[in-house]
Amino acid sequence: MFRIVLTPALQALNAIAGAILLVDDMGQRLEIATTQGYEEGAQTLWQDGPLDGNVPAGDALKRHEPLFFEQQGALVQAYPELEARTGGVAAVATAVLPMFLDEQPLGAIILDFKQPHHFTSEERRFLQTLAAQCAIALGRAQLTANLQRQVDERSQQLLLDARVQDVFVDFTEAVGTQTNVLALAQQAIAVLQLRFPECSSGYYELDAHRWKLRVHSEDLKTQSELRQILQEGLPRDTPSFAQALATGQPIFIEGWDAVQGQIQQTEAYRTIAHYPLVLAGEVRAILSLGLRDQHQWSKRDRSVFRAVGRSLTLALERTEQARRLETQNVNLEARTLALERFAQLARTPETDATTLIQQVQQTVHELIGEGFAVYYELDGLTWHLRSQVGGPDDATIQAALESALPYETVLNFRIPWERGTPFYQEAYDPALDQEVPGTEGLASTAALPVWVDMRRQGLFGYGLKVKRSWTRADRATLETAVNSLALLLERAERTRVLEVERASLDAFVRFTEQSSHTTASLSLAQEAQRVLVATLNVEVGYSELEDGLWKGRLFSETTPPEVVTQARKGFPAELPSFARPFEEGEVVFIDGWDPQGAASTEVYGAAAFYPYFLEGKPHGLLTMGTSDARVWTDRERRVFRSVGRSLTLAFERAEQTAQQERQTAELDARTRALEGFADLTRDLSVEVDPYVLIKRAQAMVLSLLPDGYALYFEPEGDRWVLRAQTGNLGNAALQAAADAGLGLPRYCVAEVKRP
Repeated sequence: MFRIVLTPALQALNAIAGAILLVDDMGQRLEIATTQGYEEGAQTLWQDGPLDGNVPAGDALKRHEPLFFEQQGALVQAYPELEARTGGVAAVATAVLPMFLDEQPLGAIILDFKQPHHFTSEERRFLQTLAAQCAIALGRAQLTANLQRQVDERSQQLLLDARVQDVFVDFTEAVGTQTNVLALAQQAIAVLQLRFPECSSGYYELDAHRWKLRVHSEDLKTQSELRQILQEGLPRDTPSFAQALATGQPIFIEGWDAVQGQIQQTEAYRTIAHYPLVLAGEVRAILSLGLRDQHQWSKRDRSVFRAVGRSLTLALERTEQARRLETQNVNLEARTLALERFAQLARTPETDATTLIQQVQQTVHELIGEGFAVYYELDGLTWHLRSQVGGPDDATIQAALESALPYETVLNFRIPWERGTPFYQEAYDPALDQEVPGTEGLASTAALPVWVDMRRQGLFGYGLKVKRSWTRADRATLETAVNSLALLLERAERTRVLEVERASLDAFVRFTEQSSHTTASLSLAQEAQRVLVATLNVEVGYSELEDGLWKGRLFSETTPPEVVTQARKGFPAELPSFARPFEEGEVVFIDGWDPQGAASTEVYGAAAFYPYFLEGKPHGLLTMGTSDARVWTDRERRVFRSVGRSLTLAFERAEQTAQQERQTAELDARTRALEGFADLTRDLSVEVDPYVLIKRAQAMVLSLLPDGYALYFEPEGDRWVLRAQTGNLGNAALQAAADAGLGLPRYCVAEVKRP
């Protein structure tokens, strides 16, 4: 069997050798089950030894995860004493795959490689699937072997008691084909009646702290009062029953006293015997026998009663084992069927999340039946139904399922969500879901959180229309479904991310094209904002420093109104989160966002800041925030840095363009000034009126400056008198005074000696 597992693994991955190690029955040691590919008689690293002896296989089982050593020396580096301790030599690359069944460690599969080997994600999934299938096969083999060993041991015990061979034969024939517990007990009572014709016998089970008669001998049918007392039940502490329960051994009572024994209507009996039926270390029932005509128990009678008790115990154990084996087979078949169905789903090209959820729900509904599947996602503090397959018969329950369910009070969802583990209710407790009408009609429920990329994304629920226990097959199906759904959603998300990143490349191209045609900082920032929102689905803003406040200029459409209002008012520049990127001179990512004075920003779980400088001073701030997570992923950090750097380059290019335009304008102004002074110099040689020359100089100066006027005054007596004017003063009264030659008092203007 082991070579059937090793051979395809060695061939598929081109491994040179492999081994399978199994955990012993005591769970303390690892033992070699088989090896393949190693030279005969060669000493290898893989040997029998303690499970916790600092070996790769033991660590893989302890950590519940495969170990991959891809490069030469990686295994020795992790376990430096392994070669010296075992006398073997490590392969270049090694894979160690743990095997578990129902969370119990079974062993490990070892694959050795001659060359360094990078284990792709497909290879890792193949190896993990191979290990899981091997674990299931080993589990079946071990279960069958254990069952056979137990049957053999019990059969040998029966053969040893030759004194009661006739009873064993009769009873074995009677119980050989029966699996019903009460029917087996009835057949045991029939055997006792054949051996003890005047006896009364019964089979009791503990129910609500009372020993209640389930089946009885024929004579009790005529003893209605006694039968009624026994069927209603004897107290748990009834002396004779309490003794059998405490010791777990058969008891024989001679000289029976009904008063001391505390059992009414039993005065006719002389001797009593109880045989406790022990299964898995627990007393499950008691077989009782009362004799009217014997005052003592003979050795043979004791042996016969013990033999019947042991035979019934064996029959019950065999029945229980058969039931467990049947259940185990059903569970394994259900798990195999579920894996096959979900493997088919894994091959579907579908990437729409809702469609994938419905497909998984439909599969679970077909495998479990008797109910309906629901899927919820949490929006703020409210659960919303996203998908449902099947439905309850009660319209009130359906209305409750479709309603917005509050997170705080619906504990049936909150418990598994906060614990991160499945929550099964075999008898649904409506008190857990306060203020949700109609839930009293639910029978049994299961709620399992769905984790996608280490984040809780939704809650998968299943409701049964009938109240019953969640079998291991049910649980395996649901948990396999949720794990498969998580993988499908992760794959769909990765596909979506690839599509988004492909689209983001187009956005980067648009950003580059836009930045080459504009120098406006807000237009450039808006293009960067579009790229980030399209790529990461986050909120993005851009702020500029004004009067010591970072005031928002751009916002995402999804930014909450209260955040927009506060950002327009401005955040103080000295706030730690706003000051830090300029102090460090680089982008800052803040996981687990703490507002620290940034009002109205409590809705965010993580934030990021990219600083921009103008002439060495803080000028702009590109911000990014999310309310869906508290930690930035590597991808989000990488994209934000990339866009931030691109925007920096665009700002620098825009500033260079503006500076070049200013230099060109200044050069043009100087050229015009030189030309004007050249003209004025020529006029000096022919023009004799100084005021004409002054007005020409005024006109030349005004042509180089913004719109305005030029005045020329000369002192005359105690006043400054206007002699030449170019341009209007812009004030009618002031212009009228200037035209009237009123001038200005001399004391109003300080003495001017030079400009």
